[in-house]
Amino acid sequence: MAAGRPNKKAVAVKKLLEKDPTMSAVKIAEKVGCHPYYVGKVKRDMGLTKPRKKKRVSTQAATLGSARKSKKKALPKTTKQQRSDNSNFTHHEKKVIQHLGQFDTVAKTMAETRYSRGFIERTKKKAMDRYADLLVAKEALCEPQEFKIPDLPDYSRGGLLDRAKEIVTNDRQNTHGQPEDSFRRIADLWSGYLTVGVHEQDVAVMMALVKVARIMENPQHADNWIDGAGYFACGGEVALRKN
Repeated sequence: MAAGRPNKKAVAVKKLLEKDPTMSAVKIAEKVGCHPYYVGKVKRDMGLTKPRKKKRVSTQAATLGSARKSKKKALPKTTKQQRSDNSNFTHHEKKVIQHLGQFDTVAKTMAETRYSRGFIERTKKKAMDRYADLLVAKEALCEPQEFKIPDLPDYSRGGLLDRAKEIVTNDRQNTHGQPEDSFRRIADLWSGYLTVGVHEQDVAVMMALVKVARIMENPQHADNWIDGAGYFACGGEVALRKN
């Protein structure tokens, strides 16, 4: 479009306004095929409408408004009855409230606690119904340092291996027993089901491949990398000790 070329819609609006200045903006917009706001803009350009006047605010009202803004809402104190209601919340619910009380979102709480969204939402509603404020609920239910909020994870190669070592030597071992015993039982079950010979180290490799498949879907999930390293370490221990 060439510079300075008149806008066809603006020209059409001006002609209608010159013909009948009392015609409504809606009617003009329908005839021209534009928005009523555009008609209002053309009217203002033509000087047919008066600019809006700003409302005057008295000094007293302005002072009162600024005082209201500066006044912080006091956090209500927990009552003796509320503190006695601790038994109505489970350990897991308190853990969720601890995170939500730290201004964590539901998504972040899910990632940190591994609880489902439904459980977190129900816990949040229960706390709000009882205390009307998550900070008050946290103060009433959670003792200081009762739940340690985890630090930012160390995603270096050393940090990932340290976490894998912690899992395979402490967490999983305490829950599932020695890996060679667990792998032997799984190998026996898989051998019977597949009708082929499966060894303990095969179990470790195939479990690691499960993690590889999950990494292909979501490489940003750290647990899959950590668990894969743990399975390879356990499989290597089982296979090398045979020699």
